[in-house]
Amino acid sequence: MGGRWVAVDASTTMLAEAQHKCEGVQWRCMSAEHLSLDDQSFDAAICTLVIHHFSRLVAAFAEVARVLKPKARFVLFTAFPEQMERYWLCHYFPEMMRLACEQMPGRDAVTTALSDAGFTQCEIQPFEVTPALQDFFLHSGKQRPEVYLSEAVRLGISSFRNGLCSAAEKRDGVARLAADIESGAVESVMREYQHSGGAYAFVAAHAS
Repeated sequence: MGGRWVAVDASTTMLAEAQHKCEGVQWRCMSAEHLSLDDQSFDAAICTLVIHHFSRLVAAFAEVARVLKPKARFVLFTAFPEQMERYWLCHYFPEMMRLACEQMPGRDAVTTALSDAGFTQCEIQPFEVTPALQDFFLHSGKQRPEVYLSEAVRLGISSFRNGLCSAAEKRDGVARLAADIESGAVESVMREYQHSGGAYAFVAAHAS
């Protein structure tokens, strides 16, 4: 839809991957807590599945508030621990999911940090995963359990790739999932974990 975009990430590896996918973006390596960007220079900001990597949530949000124009919108896409505890992945990879939940800021922590950073009018909209979703992140295969049998898919999901899931748990979980898909038992597991709170959430707030 046009516009001028600046994308920030602390990982040079992630930026190198992203640069090949979109040339119409300025890719900048910096941390969220220390943005080398001018005050009140942006009309909006988007933060996608990354706040659990911030060392100081309020400091990161305050930096976003600093670079946004007054009344500009800040939108987060994240998952709250209380949502993740209802992922059926907990049945097959319980320790990985326990650790993943521990590292995610909860709903109250996020809204409080936004308020402390100077944001107002905070609204939360649950997001539900559908079979048509094409991006792969932790619970994007909610309706398609077979995708987790692919090592290529698992390598693209940080919880599987970055030490939260031991080799033994991964091997056992994948084997049990494959067997349940084959027998159809996965359907009852998925029904057991159904809930109405969404798999993820959009959190929107406005700069002062």
